[in-house]
Amino acid sequence: MGSAKARFFFHFCDGETSTRDELGLDFASVEEAYMEAISAARAMWPELLADRRDPRGCAFEIANGRGQVLFRLEFIELLEICRPSGARPSDTGGLGSQPIGDVGRSGAKGGRNALDDESALLAQLRRNYRDRVPK
Repeated sequence: MGSAKARFFFHFCDGETSTRDELGLDFASVEEAYMEAISAARAMWPELLADRRDPRGCAFEIANGRGQVLFRLEFIELLEICRPSGARPSDTGGLGSQPIGDVGRSGAKGGRNALDDESALLAQLRRNYRDRVPK
């Protein structure tokens, strides 16, 4: 027997307007919906720039079938995922500002920290989702 899927709605906000997702998508878990939100935000980033809209002010509000917002993914978080843990924008510099050997070590450490941060967020989302689902 296959696992049950739930419908998730990806409402888009750009800071000025909000567009409701009336169709939604089916996923087996809130984690899958979160990963899809990240993928969709990444895909939309260049389209928004081409339309001369700032993606840093955009977000998805992910809601369940009852309309409850489960989480909000700010598109600017895509930049935060790329930044080494604890670094401020002025700390990261460009690739040309670091020796090539340091880029690999700090990049791997930053990526690991980002994965750890995302894992913790997913665990929290899972707990929040379970608390909201009627038994």
